[in-house]
Amino acid sequence: MDEFARGMQDVKSGQITVIGHTDRIGSEQYNRALSLRRAESVKAHLVSRGISPDRIKGYGEGEANPVTGNSCAGNKKTKALIDCLAPDRRVDIHFEGIKGSH
Repeated sequence: MDEFARGMQDVKSGQITVIGHTDRIGSEQYNRALSLRRAESVKAHLVSRGISPDRIKGYGEGEANPVTGNSCAGNKKTKALIDCLAPDRRVDIHFEGIKGSH
């Protein structure tokens, strides 16, 4: 994230979208709130590195859009399932803008 923030120093305008995700373990309501907290944490970090908060939108998608798909078998909170679902617990950062030239 620090490297991303440094790269934003030359960007004149643009919008950053931060999207938090969770795995499928837990209730939908809990996962939605957790994913939003993840996104807000990343947003706070980027703001602490000098990016204007007005340029950052944060969203939580809960357990929607897992990168593991259906590859992790099981419904119980076993260590193997938790480990398998680790890639789903993430934050995606998207940027749309124009990089300035000096």
